[in-house]
Amino acid sequence: MAIRVYRSSDESRVIDLKLQFLALKDSITIATRYTDSYGGLNIGMQFPDNQNISYFTYTNNSNSVRAWSDFSGIFEGADKKTGLIVLQNKQNSKQ
Repeated sequence: MAIRVYRSSDESRVIDLKLQFLALKDSITIATRYTDSYGGLNIGMQFPDNQNISYFTYTNNSNSVRAWSDFSGIFEGADKKTGLIVLQNKQNSKQ
């Protein structure tokens, strides 16, 4: 796992997370989209006013596993809408 935090600007900050998993036994899988379980990234956030959640994933037929999600609202102590967007690296692929 690697976490790279870039210097923030007045309006944003970029944080790269690199997660790589190696199964120690054959036939090990991690729950993915289109299953009744979830094995993806989870981020805890407070419940803002005017909350909006958007997301997109490629179809199940796609060779890509790229997806994105956006969470925004007016958080406690803030006077304008802010949020968090999570993007997958374009080099991700099904394996």
